Amino acid sequence: MATPTPPKKILLAEDVRALSMRLSHALETHGYTVCVAEDGEECLEQMEAFKPDLLVLDLIMPKMNGLEVLRHLRAQQSTQHMPVIVCTAKDYSTELKHIQQTGPVDVLIKPFDPELLLEKLRQYFHDAATTKGVTHRDHLPVSVEQYAPVLDTKRPHVKLWGTRGSIPVCGARYAQHGGNTTCFEYNTGKERILFDAGSGLRDAGQSFLAGGPCHIHLFITHTHWDHIQGFPFFTPIYVPGFEITVYGERGFGKNIESLLCGQMDRDYFPIQREDLRAKINFVFLDDAPVKIGDATVTREFTQHPGATVGFKVTHEGWSAAFVPDNEFLQGSTVWTTGMPVPEPIWIMQPMFPAAITSGAFAA
Repeated sequence: MATPTPPKKILLAEDVRALSMRLSHALETHGYTVCVAEDGEECLEQMEAFKPDLLVLDLIMPKMNGLEVLRHLRAQQSTQHMPVIVCTAKDYSTELKHIQQTGPVDVLIKPFDPELLLEKLRQYFHDAATTKGVTHRDHLPVSVEQYAPVLDTKRPHVKLWGTRGSIPVCGARYAQHGGNTTCFEYNTGKERILFDAGSGLRDAGQSFLAGGPCHIHLFITHTHWDHIQGFPFFTPIYVPGFEITVYGERGFGKNIESLLCGQMDRDYFPIQREDLRAKINFVFLDDAPVKIGDATVTREFTQHPGATVGFKVTHEGWSAAFVPDNEFLQGSTVWTTGMPVPEPIWIMQPMFPAAITSGAFAA
């Protein structure tokens, strides 16, 4: 009597639970053994523990996206030939090309009927059984090039030196966007304007040293800890020749100077205010726009504890808003300015390829 063939094992990496349940039910009904992973990291863990015959992989997942998972699999000898069916709602040609470079069995565009996935599986396992595997995929080139564009610093551009809230974080899961707390730079090509002094301000400060002493403009949205904690580590404040102008609100208690420099109290920091060698100016904001070269900076109060503002930079016909803390959906639909709030506007205008934060500034 012939030995019965064990059921094929399918690892389903899908973070939308309703969809994973629907696909799992269809697969199990047709005799497959299914294991579900809800994020990229769990997918890699289950790859080792479950040892699937095929991976059904969603492209957009928490912690680690599908392309990162694919690159990891292709880089490991034990999984470099793992058959993968990629599922995605994004049918952009550039992303499909990246996916195809990893040698998938197929790419399914969401939404799709579970029967389509079942048909792809039947076809793959039939071909694998009759040809002893899809050998041509062994020779597909796997792109190992990293996307590393060179930034033209003579043109206006922005840079996020810190994107996190509350505390800095570290670890592989934070590598894509960094682990520093908030710090944003708008570079006009001539003037470098910084917003917030989170831990990302340290890296920003290091980048200023190569160009020599200059005038730096630093705007503070509010003085909560994660927005000021990088100031004592901002190297230019220790270097003669630098001039730093810090702009902030008057606040409800201590002023901006006492809060920033108070972090350098001798009881918990080895360097004191009197040891700083740069020229440091503190400016209280009012309703008047701030002109910095060809750029204009304006501000609006936001819905957040304390004297908190968001900033808008206008430069050569372009606008960018930096509004890191704003509970604009909380409570009343009226801003602190008393004006009705329109539908929230996500920055940016076409100058920048990706949104940086959210706010309700009109361009």
